[in-house]
Amino acid sequence: MARDVYLQIDGTKGKVRWQYRQQKISGGGGGSTVDEWNLAQNRTA
Repeated sequence: MARDVYLQIDGTKGKVRWQYRQQKISGGGGGSTVDEWNLAQNRTA
């Protein structure tokens, strides 16, 4: 099973954002999730 992870770091806003997308063996897309982390507050954004 293939996986796709996209990571974005924005130093001006002090946040790290990532998106995870699952890809099925047949080539179609599966589920996806997005989350963010606030670096200054050390918690989810």
